[in-house]
Amino acid sequence: GGAAPAVCSPGTAAKPAQGQCTLCDLGTYQPDSGAAGCLECALGTYAASKGLSQCTLCPHPLSSKSGDVICSICKEGFYLRDATALADEIFRYPTKHCKACPLDANCATNTTLETLGVQRDYWRASLLTTEIHACDASDHCS
Repeated sequence: GGAAPAVCSPGTAAKPAQGQCTLCDLGTYQPDSGAAGCLECALGTYAASKGLSQCTLCPHPLSSKSGDVICSICKEGFYLRDATALADEIFRYPTKHCKACPLDANCATNTTLETLGVQRDYWRASLLTTEIHACDASDHCS
């Protein structure tokens, strides 16, 4: 007979029919031994190297999409100042790139200056400003 299939350790998964364990890919992890596959990292976590048994939490005030290998979006309550910034730069200098959401604005995860939401009865003059003004007459903000 053939060799017994390997019991894969955390951070690896069994390759069907080969009896071998392979490292979990970037953006994935496996916390258990003997698993058949790897799991995608959840929102707000990342896996920057192969073979991880858990994903790493994004540093404040960053977040990530599921399966990401780096945190390069701003978490809820913050906005990305410059949407053209490189992912590595955002990760290296998070507080330079992610700024606190202005009063009377809405900042869901992955908000940029251009997509900054303004609450009802408020307005801003351009998509490139964080200056938000209250409406002085209801017909001016419809």
